[in-house]
Amino acid sequence: MNVTFCWTTLVVVVLSSISSLAHAQTYPFNSVQNPATNQRRNSDYFAPAAKASWASYKYDQPDQSSPSGLAQGPPYSTPAGPMGSLPSSDAYSLTDISCGSATCGPVLCAPCDSRCGWFASAGGLVMTRDDENFLPFSYATGNEAVQLVTNRDADFSAAGGVEARLGRYFCCGQSSLEFVFWAVIPGSQSYQLLGSDVVGDLNGIYNWDQLDYNGGTADAFVNNAMVHRIQRDFEFQNYEINWNTYLLPPGCGALQVQTIAGFRVFRFGETIDFGADTADTVFTGAADEIHYNINVDNRLYGFQLGTRNEYRFSQRWSFTARILAGIFANDVYHQSRIGGAAGDAVVNNGPNNGQAFNVSGSGTNLSLLGELDFGLMFRPTYNWQISGGYRAMGVSGLALASNQLYHDLRGVNDVQDIEVNGDLILHGGYFQLSYNY
Repeated sequence: MNVTFCWTTLVVVVLSSISSLAHAQTYPFNSVQNPATNQRRNSDYFAPAAKASWASYKYDQPDQSSPSGLAQGPPYSTPAGPMGSLPSSDAYSLTDISCGSATCGPVLCAPCDSRCGWFASAGGLVMTRDDENFLPFSYATGNEAVQLVTNRDADFSAAGGVEARLGRYFCCGQSSLEFVFWAVIPGSQSYQLLGSDVVGDLNGIYNWDQLDYNGGTADAFVNNAMVHRIQRDFEFQNYEINWNTYLLPPGCGALQVQTIAGFRVFRFGETIDFGADTADTVFTGAADEIHYNINVDNRLYGFQLGTRNEYRFSQRWSFTARILAGIFANDVYHQSRIGGAAGDAVVNNGPNNGQAFNVSGSGTNLSLLGELDFGLMFRPTYNWQISGGYRAMGVSGLALASNQLYHDLRGVNDVQDIEVNGDLILHGGYFQLSYNY
């Protein structure tokens, strides 16, 4: 991924926030009075209670106790949207003010859906990642120009995952604190090539003869092999805690704008294991098998800012857009090892002569992370929400496993220096089922 993606996302967030804030000046919360539930703004308006939903915007019923001469509104009725009236069983009582207080509401425009107390959602997602750097391990002597058994042979095209959210509304739904978790679970991916399926011998790329293993040079355990295998494991985990605040009062028009400020932890880990066996075609962990294993673990910690915009084009349907970006500290761990059941391979010449090929290291660097989310939301009732959409997340400044391999296997000192110039784009679709209670 080009680093420009994350910087562009960060600029978009800042400009979107400035634009939203400027638009919000028309709706200053501190200038809104706190009308009593029975106070009349005009002859046919009834101020909703703090725990109101969009069905709360109704005309007054005749009030026998009202002063004589005060105009009465038309009969109390429920507005019907394009899909008809929402079930009355989900409506809140106009006299229920447990969500409000004299200091924060109710405001003149109440939420179009229930925003009081807690909310939660659960769902799933299917995502994939962009292609990383090409890393080959094998070739056949019949055509040495053809590179075989690469890291991309064991990449995942798409993988499923889970997502959950839990939060609580504050100040009559004007703000909320939300915890978010999602993870993509690709599992182990594997690909192997038999020596009998190629023309000539199945050999290994790189200078394996510069290493000793199990009483001989390592190339004797890689070249003219019965089988070569590439196996990979991945981890994608995301944790967020965000404070969301409405810039436009909920319910005031079709557009709703929220600012988001929070803390995120994102983990990306991957392992590449290249194995060769010259004795048989089954990997059993025997001493005659050799492995080149590269493991990296990136843990990003940082603050993020963003916006969430929702446009209601009917009573039940809305478009949503969410933009987040931040600068993160990336705590990186890396380990590379060549060897097997007989122990570590050892460099047999040069300045690192006698050094085992088993190195590890850690460090911290800065990373950029940006996220774009576009979706469609449907409200079957006041409390339930069903949503789905497309999400893309880009991260720069990562340690990728494919970037840690040094072309000369004698250079264990170069391998020990962690390369953190990798990028990641993770994108795909998601589905959520939410409930406000």
